[in-house]
Amino acid sequence: MSLLFGVVALVCIVGIIGGSVYLMRGRRRIPMGEQILLEGQDETTARLRELGLWATERLTKPILDESRLNLPRTSGGFVFRRDHRGDTLLDWNLSTQFSEENLPTASMAEAVATLPALQAVQYTAYVQVAATQEWTYTAWLAPETPIQALEIAVDRAHWHEHRAENPSLETIYNDFARWLLEQGYSNPIRHNDAPEVAEQKSAELVQLRTTWQYFPTIYLQLPQPQSLDARRCWDELMRLGLQWMEDGHFHWVNLNNQAGGNSHFSVHPIGDPDLFVPETIASTAFPLQGLQFSFCFAHSLDPINVYLSMKAAAQHCAGRWDGSLTDRQGEKLSDITITDWLVKASRVLEKAGLAPGQERARRLF
Repeated sequence: MSLLFGVVALVCIVGIIGGSVYLMRGRRRIPMGEQILLEGQDETTARLRELGLWATERLTKPILDESRLNLPRTSGGFVFRRDHRGDTLLDWNLSTQFSEENLPTASMAEAVATLPALQAVQYTAYVQVAATQEWTYTAWLAPETPIQALEIAVDRAHWHEHRAENPSLETIYNDFARWLLEQGYSNPIRHNDAPEVAEQKSAELVQLRTTWQYFPTIYLQLPQPQSLDARRCWDELMRLGLQWMEDGHFHWVNLNNQAGGNSHFSVHPIGDPDLFVPETIASTAFPLQGLQFSFCFAHSLDPINVYLSMKAAAQHCAGRWDGSLTDRQGEKLSDITITDWLVKASRVLEKAGLAPGQERARRLF
């Protein structure tokens, strides 16, 4: 769940599926709640309908059914958190409290972006609103809003990965203290870890991600290379209940809008092109070499049952086209090997406070 730099346009809320979206303001990470907000899905649907690629027919007996997944049952609806602060596990947090006699405004907190030590660092600035005592993002407040406290949350994993060009955490601390003095504040600065401890924890997080990053993958191989027409494949994936998205892949969309990644698994062609391009499929008959089914284990609330559902979908397609299913090495799939690994990896992440499918895991992975 890696984070990109740059300013992201406002999101058009026309569909909501589980996951995490992060807006960037400068080099600051601004999470937008607990959901993925699908941008332009109405336009996508209209585009597919115009091309004659919007099939409404579905399988009589659905293969993909979220009720078979172990997902939290909620009353539905978009849950919006009121309090936002740095994550104690994933962030190194520096905070300071202001006296009621000398409260700064949100515009002062916004100016923290000018700190030299923060120019190459991925971080988020949070403030506590004096009137409500709620924590929120500086970018969400009017410049004149009085604030009670300020917090800088430095992304540990990103800092470690770019430590060659990033300043040390001690340098960031000293720069923040100096900046506060320049603003006329000599408040104590609190942190959740001493700089040297934070640097060690940052390295451990990156090592954890490197070790347990995993995408269960199934390859659908055809009896004869390039024997499957792309349009026929498109129609069958639609019948399965998969949804084409603007990334060029089909997805089993996560309809549980409270938790989990934005999709349970995705499908895309093997070879070149490795994307489904609607305009090409609608106008040109071309063959496919096969299909790849995969998902990010750390983004799934129920990785074992998602894997089994993904395999059932792949088996359906293999039966339709006389294909065979293999792993990455071209060997026969071993469900026991994959599910045993998923159980072991899930336990490791849960012990580390990064349970698969939860916001922390989706952000780190």
